[in-house]
Formats: sequence, structure tokens, C-alpha cells
Amino acid sequence: MKRAKMKKLIFSDDSNWMQAHAHFTVTKSTDQGVELLATGLIDTDQNVRAVAARIIKGQLIQQIQDERKQKSLLTKKYGYRMIAKSVGTLTHVLLLPKAAVDEVLPAEESRIFLLPGEDNLAKVFLQRFASDFNLPMVPEWQEVLWETCQALNFIHPLEVWTSDAVEQWRGLQAFERSPELTEEKACEILGDLLNTKKIHLPNGVTNAPAIADAVPIDENGKMALTDYLQVYAPHLATTIDGIAKPLHDLDDPIDPAIATMSRVPFPAQAHTAQAILKGLKEQKGVIVSSDMGTGKSIVSLAVSHALAQTSRSGFVTLLLVPGITIPKWLQAEIKKTLPQAHVTVLKDWRTLIQYWRERVQKRKKDRLEFLLLSRDTAKMGMPKVPALIYKSQHILSDRTGLKQPVKPILSSVGEVQSGTADKAHRTFVVEDVWLCPDCYAVQIHPKSTSRGDGPLDAWLMENKLSWTDLAVDKVNGNIEWKKNITQYHCCACGHNLMRSVDPTKEKVPGLRRRRLQPAWFIQKYFSNWIDLVIVDELHQYKSLSGQGEAMGAIVGAAKKVLGLTGTLSDGKASSLFHLLWRIDPTGLIRDGLDHKSLNKFVHLYGSVEQTGRYDKDQKVSAGGNTSRKILFNPPREIPGLSPKLFVNHLADKTVFLELGDLGLPLVELEERPVFVSMDEEHALAYQKFHQELETAMKQSYAAGNHNAFSGFIPAVVNAANRADVQQEIPVSIDQTITFLAPLSEDEESAKERQLVADIQEELQNNRRCVVYVRYSGEAAQDERIHSILQRHGMVSRVMKATISPEERVDWLEKAIQDGVEVVICNAKLVEVGLDLLDFQTLIFYQFTDEIATMRQAARRAWRIGQYRKCKVLYYVYSQSYEMVQFQRMLAKRTHALLLEGRMDRSEVAAFAEKDEKSASAYSIAACLGDVQDLSAKWKSIADRDIPEGVWMLEETRFQQEVHEAMQRLAIETKRLAKVPLELTSDQPVDEWDDLDLFSTSKSVVIDTVETNKHQWFTLGAWTKQLPKKAKKVQKSQDEDQLLLFAL
Repeated sequence: MKRAKMKKLIFSDDSNWMQAHAHFTVTKSTDQGVELLATGLIDTDQNVRAVAARIIKGQLIQQIQDERKQKSLLTKKYGYRMIAKSVGTLTHVLLLPKAAVDEVLPAEESRIFLLPGEDNLAKVFLQRFASDFNLPMVPEWQEVLWETCQALNFIHPLEVWTSDAVEQWRGLQAFERSPELTEEKACEILGDLLNTKKIHLPNGVTNAPAIADAVPIDENGKMALTDYLQVYAPHLATTIDGIAKPLHDLDDPIDPAIATMSRVPFPAQAHTAQAILKGLKEQKGVIVSSDMGTGKSIVSLAVSHALAQTSRSGFVTLLLVPGITIPKWLQAEIKKTLPQAHVTVLKDWRTLIQYWRERVQKRKKDRLEFLLLSRDTAKMGMPKVPALIYKSQHILSDRTGLKQPVKPILSSVGEVQSGTADKAHRTFVVEDVWLCPDCYAVQIHPKSTSRGDGPLDAWLMENKLSWTDLAVDKVNGNIEWKKNITQYHCCACGHNLMRSVDPTKEKVPGLRRRRLQPAWFIQKYFSNWIDLVIVDELHQYKSLSGQGEAMGAIVGAAKKVLGLTGTLSDGKASSLFHLLWRIDPTGLIRDGLDHKSLNKFVHLYGSVEQTGRYDKDQKVSAGGNTSRKILFNPPREIPGLSPKLFVNHLADKTVFLELGDLGLPLVELEERPVFVSMDEEHALAYQKFHQELETAMKQSYAAGNHNAFSGFIPAVVNAANRADVQQEIPVSIDQTITFLAPLSEDEESAKERQLVADIQEELQNNRRCVVYVRYSGEAAQDERIHSILQRHGMVSRVMKATISPEERVDWLEKAIQDGVEVVICNAKLVEVGLDLLDFQTLIFYQFTDEIATMRQAARRAWRIGQYRKCKVLYYVYSQSYEMVQFQRMLAKRTHALLLEGRMDRSEVAAFAEKDEKSASAYSIAACLGDVQDLSAKWKSIADRDIPEGVWMLEETRFQQEVHEAMQRLAIETKRLAKVPLELTSDQPVDEWDDLDLFSTSKSVVIDTVETNKHQWFTLGAWTKQLPKKAKKVQKSQDEDQLLLFAL
């Protein structure tokens, strides 16, 4: 290994010349040339980042050691992970190959090992060997295994050069593991080593059966040891106790602070709070995934209270919550539970700055204080728009296959080195384009097709972004951008091209001056001030939205973070990626992922589907060979979660709490789909419109319109539900598909008649109803239902999105006071923060595609505090696209329950069947289904959505029994926390509203020494009184050491 002064890595083309110093390189000689695998750069920040960007993009780099030694280095496009750190006035960047740091690699890719210093290479090799091939890691095997693989030529050294300037990297070692070492070969190697007794299974580390008892001898006198190894790999790695032991056990003591609040949590809630406290000692973030109505609020307040007792300098908790819940958090939660705490509501950025001046700058912290911040307020900064350059005409040169020209440069000795001539195949003009202001590249549509061998200008004209793709109009020199553009990165250099609008120069509705974004201000000026951030309704921050970015900024400024959610996942892996990255990214980094690795995360832990079509027609070959070319559509994610997602990223940071864990009975719940057949005239009109629209949109998509199907779903759903409204759907410039309304405004469809009949029956039983719709804009589905109900003499009212979240609670109370019997609204308006205890029947007239929204909205009435039987009805038009939506929601709900541990993976296929023969999900054929079978599956999955251990009572028995249970559980919590117990007065309850759900009634404090004189209701006694089903669940969880609140 040679050591010398630093080398220079240089990139140059017709418009750029940049260099950075390198203190080490790892290279490999290939048939195409020398490939750069890894390097360390030290230079000014601008230089190292510029050169690193070119390497990551796979562009040719020149390596110069002195004026006489120069060679070209090939780079692998997007094959590196970058780590940057400031060192004084310089920046140190490490570019490491993905093959060295990523957890999962493509089958054909070689694993690379980089070891700076004196690390044990054999040990590192064994760790990767075990994880890559799902085999046990026994330290005693490392040397033998390393030597064996070297002897079999599966390990190859790489070319390493280091500089004397950086001492820590002088001893760098680099090796490559051959791709020929597959999992099958690895098992064969271990089997041979065990058979020849060169390695041995260690004794005393497993309760797995002995090899002689578990593995038969084959006809050659050998044992199939590899099967044994892979079956019992987890047992061989460590003991069962080491694997399954939770961070918190039900036998562990409870922090007394949890039981000394004004409202006392139930035992299950207290254990949950204690598990969170232990989890926050180990890591920055913990997630609480609990059923709706289990008391996430009191659990989070208990955590804050307990942490505040251990702080000497005061304790600040920031609650990031939906705006609609701020009054509830303030009045019903904090003031009733911790009345001594100081509370500040951050109404806007001005209030935030005032708090910063009065409290943060003066370092004034109360013993326990809360900051309440609405998630909408947190993100409310200046609007952002793309920073792109528009050109009506732009000149380009086609240099396909040619090297970029080198500009003349000034050498270190003061001489000018001549460049090369600019040669191009031809120069052409492209019209109507957007350009990146950084690299000046023409912006390409994100769903563009690959170029292939065709001419560059023709490909650009077909795939470029034009004016109408991004902009609407141009007024006084200012571009009016489309409102749906919230993120934009250059397609070439990848730079974030979003900029803040300046209201002093550009027109911004409602703004004349700049305003500060609270999340940004907190990130910059509240560092080390916020001790805990509690994020309510965590699942709503799952995307790259402004709210999600605001949440990430606030979490970055806090010491600890606690996320609360009732629906952790929507059944897709993508719904968890951004949440995990913002709360605690260490696990994702360990997997070789970064903040841009959403697609890789989905491929690792989710399910991806890629469909294709023949280029000439849509017919499926009946067998044999065919010469027709298959055109593949872009891959898309479908519902599906890998068990590894829970093991690798959720098991150590998630606390699960179910309604069944509370030990309280709940009132009855009925949930079922209602399938309705269209009237004959309506059905014919719908099918004709559906088929014509599907055909036209397929033709438009094949012609290059990537957004052809964007309006398909609302069009066909509205055709099914608004049979009284004519639709004209533009497919292309010269083609429009028309839906001829078969009904007049005064006529009612079959689904509308069914709705009226069901609501009339519910109202006769004194049961108010809520009707959920999806298309309440131009389709005015809410107004249509409102007019029909009024026509039949029912008192209904529409809740519009224009009613602010903070006003919805008051709006609902006023509606009840006014005698409203039916409320009609979009399900998203009541998804969080609203308790619909006065509306016992919830009807989904239309489906939403978000399973989290559906599950949340369906539980708004059935929760602790409800004493009337609850119903949830899902209306579905059979033989319409609503059947496809229904089956999709069934699959999503199945995978969400799988992640929550309420289903086995072996059961998923029965509920999420896929029709491989269907050419398209938009096809009319996909709208068919066995109604009875689907109804049975939905009812079955709905039963699974009710946590095990929950027992439901009739209305007549429910009220008295739940009151007695609340008293017993509050006393049990205090006993667990070893605080003075309270003897409660046994007084009858006349009204349900008089119950305080988390506190005991008037009591007399007695000394703990005397408690043995009384027959207190203990946790064990409570368990004995549970139904058999609940005891069975608790027993199985204990056996598996996966307890109710384990981290």
C-alpha cells in the first residue's frame, strides 16, 4: 500500500471545472477501466460538495497526484452514500459505496468491506455473512469462516491508496466478496465445516433441539445441517430471554408520579406510561399506537409529569396537535389532570416570538409547562413556489456518445493548458421549456419514458415539462404557479428548487408582509429548551407535506419526542418511512437509507406491483412464445408489509395499547357493508359511460398522456352516486366523454332510497346519524343528500370544510341544541378531535382511499363514554367502481391489522386476494364480485379490528358495570405505584355524564400499612374476572414474552 501526499480529484466539462483534495481512494480495475469505489475528500465546502455531486451522478473524474501522473476514474451512478462533516474552515466528505453500508443488496452485486485502522476483518465478515444469508452469528466461527472463504477465492483485495495527512485512515483495508458466494453456497460451506467438525454449535445458548434429534442423515451419511441452521438461526444467536424480554414488564413497578395526578390513569395506561419512560431513556423517540378511546392524552400527560419530577431546571413540553383539539387539550385534559402546570397557547408566530423573548431568552422555566401549537400554525410560513427559468425557445447541442469538451485551464506553473474543441452531432432549438437555474438542464416530466436510440430533440419534445405543466398565468411579470406544486427538485442535479414568495414583490392573497414560520423559528431558536415534544395524530405527518416538514423541524429542536396515533399504518410501508426518519433515523441509516430512500424502503419492507401491456393490443397470450413487445408501466406500491419492518424499526420504539387492555367493558358495536343494486336504467347508463371512459383514457395514456386516468375515479364514482347530474369529461383536446343522467333532480336512485329508509329506522329508535361523503365540491354530494333528507321531513345539516377545526366542536354542539338529527360531512373533517357520542349511527355513503381516515372516522362514536349501541354502515353500489374501492380498503385494513399484531400473515391472502387475469383496475370487469363473500370477509375483518380482550355489554347492563370497573381500576393504579390508597364511597350514579372517566369519586385516604385489612381489587383478581377470551390472550402474550406494553 503506497502512502503519499493528498491527490486531487478533478471534474471538467464544457461549462464546469472543479477540484477537491482526496486523502484516500479505493479503486477496482475492470474491463472498462479503473472504477472509484470510495474516497475521502477534504477541501472547501463548495469544492468537496461539487466534486462529490459529480461522482454520485456517475460522471468521469480525473485523478492527479502530480503534474506527470494523471488517470481517469469511472464512477457508479448513484452507487454511493455521502457523509459530510465540518472541520474548521474545511469540509470532510466520505463517499462510501452502497455495497459497503446498505443492509440489503441486489443479488448480482458484490459486498464490499472497508475497515479503517486495526478492526478485526474476520469479525466484520462474519456479521455480514450472517445478516446477508440469514444464518447464525457465532463468534467462534469467524476465523475459520474467513480463511475458508479466502481459500475458495470468494474474497478479493481492492486497491487502496492513503495519504499520510489523515492518520485515522492510514491503515485502511478494503476487500470485495464475490457475487458467486450466494445464500445456497454459504449454507453449503457452513454445512461442510460442521460435518468436518471444523466448527461446532456452542452449548448452552439455545433451547432448540439437538442436531441429532432434529436432522436426519441422508443417503450419503450426511446431515442436512443448513436446514437446521436456518430454522433455528435466532435460537443459535442468543437465548430466548435475550430476544423476547421486553423493556417493561407488567410486574415492574410504576413511577409514583403517574398515580399522583388529579386524574388517575387505569393500570394499563399507567404501564403504558412507564414503558414510554423506559423507552425514552434508551432513545430519542417512542411511538404509542393505541386504539381510539384508550386515553392517549392522559398517558402522554403522565409521561410529562413523571419526567418533570426528575428535572432540576424545569420541564417544557410542546404539544403539536390538530387545531380542533386545542380547546380539549387545554380544558378537558391538562387543567383537569395537571391543574398546577403553566400552559401557553401559541396562536401564531407573533405569540411565539413574545414567548421566546419573555421565557426562552431569560431562561425562565416552570417546574412543568406546556406549549400548545396547532399543526396548521406550525407550518404557516411564506408560500413556496419553484425557482425555475422559463424559455419559449432554447438552443441545445446533441453530444450523445461524445466526451464533454475541456475548457482551457491555468496550470500551477502559470501556463495555459489548451482545451478541446466543442464537437457535437448537431444543434437544435427546443421550445416551451423550463430550465434549472443551477445546472441549466431542461426539466423532464417525472414519468418520462427512457430515451432509447431515438434522436434527442424528438425525445425532449415528448417528455419535457411545458408551461402548462407548472404554471397557470403570468401577471405583471410574476408567474402564477399551480397550487398543487409543493415540492420540486431538478431532474438533473437534484437541487431543491423551491423558494419563498416575497409578498412585497409578488401578489400573495391575504399577505402584504413576510411572516415567520413557527416550525423554522423553533428549530433555530429553541434548541435545548424543549424537553419533550408530543405529536398527536402522528399518522397525519406521514408524507412530504408542509405539516410533515414542520413536524420534523420541531422534533429536531427537542430532546425527546413522543408520537401518539390510533392508526399507525395504512397498510403500506410508505406510510411509515417519513415518520421513522423524523422521530429517530438511526435504524434507517443502519439499513443504508437516507431521507430520499422512500422507494428503497418500500422495496425492502412493502409490496410493489408492476404491470405491463403488449404494444399492439391488450390480449393475453394463451401460451407458447410471442414476439410482441411488452410495455411495462411504472412500479406502484400496493398494500403489504414485511414482518421485518416491525422487527427492524418498530419493536424497539413502539408501545401498543388496545381497548381490551383497559379492563373496561364497551357497549355493543355493529359494523357491516350495505350492497345496493342500481336501477336498470341507471345501470345501463353507468356501464356505457364507464366502458367508454376507460377505453378513451387507455388510448390517451398509450399516446403519452401520463395523467390520463387522473379524473377517472371521481368521474365514475359520481356517475354512480349522482345519477341526476350530467357529466362531460375531457380526455384530450378533441375528445370528450359524456355521462347522460338517467334521473331527474326530483327522482331518487336506489342508493338514496336505501339511505332514507335506514335513517328513518334509526331516528325512530332515537338514534342520530352522521353520513360521510367524499365528493362534496363540484359534485355537491353532501348538498344532494341534505335536500333528499329534508324532502322526507328529517332535520339535517351539512358541515363544510370552511368551518375551521377550532370551530367544529362548537358547531356540533349547536347542531345538537337545534335539534339536528343527521349531520352530513366529509370523513376527514371528523377524523380527529371530535367525539360523536351523540350520533350512534355512522354511515359511509362514499369511500375514502385513506384507510387511516376511514378507521378513525368509524370510531368517533364507539369509545369510552358511549352508552348506546353503535352502528357503522358502508354503502356500496354493486357492479360499479365502488366494488373496487371496497376490495382495496379491505386489503389495506388487513395489512394495517397485520402490522398491529391482530392478524397472522398466513391469513392475509384470504382477505386481500388479487385477480391476476384483470388487465386493469379500471376495467368494468374489476367491478364484479361475490357480494355475499365480500360481506362475510368485511364482517370478519371488522371483528379483528375490535381488540381481543374487549367484552361488549347491552345498553341495559353497561352503565352500572362500567362505573364499578372504573373505581376498581383507579385504586389498582395507586396500589401499583405504591402511593396512599383511597377508600371510595359506594354511591349510585344517576347520570352517565357525571362520571369522571379517570378519577375516583369522593374518598377517604387511608395509610398503606392498613390496606391488608381490606379486600382490595388487585390486578390478579381483575384478571380472573375477565372473560375467557381475554384471559387466553393475556396468557399467550406472557408465554411469548411479548407483553401488552412491551417496547
